[in-house]
Amino acid sequence: MKSSLQRFLDQLPGVAGYRRKETRREVDKRIRQQLMEELEHVRRSLSDLQLSVLSRGGLRWMNELERIHSRLTLLTDKIRSAAYGYRPLFDVEQVEESQLDALIRFDRDMLARVETLKEQLQPLREKAQLSGEAFSQALRTFYQTLTDLLDTYNRRDALIRGEVLETREELPEEPTDQTKETKE
Repeated sequence: MKSSLQRFLDQLPGVAGYRRKETRREVDKRIRQQLMEELEHVRRSLSDLQLSVLSRGGLRWMNELERIHSRLTLLTDKIRSAAYGYRPLFDVEQVEESQLDALIRFDRDMLARVETLKEQLQPLREKAQLSGEAFSQALRTFYQTLTDLLDTYNRRDALIRGEVLETREELPEEPTDQTKETKE
């Protein structure tokens, strides 16, 4: 239940909308925190894989593994230092609620892509045992998934900086009732 002060504040012009925006900002922040935790898990697993491959004499794979590791570190650092739609209440440039909703969709889309990245770890480990072309292909696939994830983040970053995205297609889809049901 709301306190009498909260009810009073909600009646003031603009305050209720500001509170809704703050809630959206908090959701965005929490999703990004979860993203960082998931990416940290991927990074640790990748480091373990690097050590395993190196211990079996897989020096020839180190450049590719290091390239993946660097890209993963870049993405994690960008997410860690990302702005999350903050604008003070009386700032001239207010962040629109629709922008905040789009940021949340980007973050959720990124969570799904991180899940795909995590799913690719086990086949990558298995193919590392074999080395050869199968491992090389698995590394390329992993790198491409990571690159797609970074591209998604960069589009999110452009949105928060106020850059107009070329098309609506660049925004992740808004979940429909049907897609919400399939995820639950």
